[in-house]
Amino acid sequence: MFRNRNPQRELDRKLNLFRESFLLLIADGLYPPERQQRLYQAARHAGLDWQLARRYVVGEAKAFFEDSIRRVIADGRITPDEIKDLLSLQRRLGLELDNAPLLERVFAIAEQKIHAMIVERAAYLSNKKVVEGLKQNISDFSLPRERTDRLYALLDEQHAMAKLMIGELPILQPSVTLYKNEVCHLDIPASFLPDGAPAKESASGKLLVTSERVMFLGAENSFAATWSEMKHCKMYEHGVMLRYKTSIGLIFCANPQYVATLIIGASHVYNRARMPAPSNKRLPDLSNGVDL
Repeated sequence: MFRNRNPQRELDRKLNLFRESFLLLIADGLYPPERQQRLYQAARHAGLDWQLARRYVVGEAKAFFEDSIRRVIADGRITPDEIKDLLSLQRRLGLELDNAPLLERVFAIAEQKIHAMIVERAAYLSNKKVVEGLKQNISDFSLPRERTDRLYALLDEQHAMAKLMIGELPILQPSVTLYKNEVCHLDIPASFLPDGAPAKESASGKLLVTSERVMFLGAENSFAATWSEMKHCKMYEHGVMLRYKTSIGLIFCANPQYVATLIIGASHVYNRARMPAPSNKRLPDLSNGVDL
């Protein structure tokens, strides 16, 4: 009389054989699709559920994947193909992203690399073809959506700044009446604090930059200076310092870098100011100030 095998013991035996086969296949540090297919066919032939079998070796799969990531990090280069290969390997191993936190490190290094590349080339990003090429480069890295979006936003911002620096100025419909043929380039809410005045005396109003002048329009401390009267522009964390005529004042506004860059670009167009030479292909450091 034949004795029936214990079903659980038989399943454990098959799973252990599956683990041995998996470890043998990855022993040389590789796990290409054809090896996965061999393992899949063996599991199917043994009557093993594929997902159950992969869960059984998740610890070994995770360790193998992390070793693969460490090799990518160690070579000092992270390329789009390396990231694509890692993501493909992750899918073959049946691992979720939270099973491999080291992969986030790869993404972070790649994002930092692209971020640095954009900043280093920023002075030349007025060219739309260059920008489109960098966008394709970002897409090729297959980074998570939030990282890709951050890089796209940085690239768009640097593109806008580079255009301003070469005098490509936006043209807006002003909220106030200007001189005939006067063109408006900036019209934003702002606050103005004359030099030497206590902070509590800052006045709210509007900052306008036009083809003729820079103006602050408010209930108090309003001023207007033509381009020939503008002397210096310097960016701060929360605003822009302007020296005009014989006065100095601080404009508090959103996005001081954009505002300062636009004023400097407009000065180049209307006041024939000498543009600061780019350093290492970067945009000029406006925190040092620029003479207009």
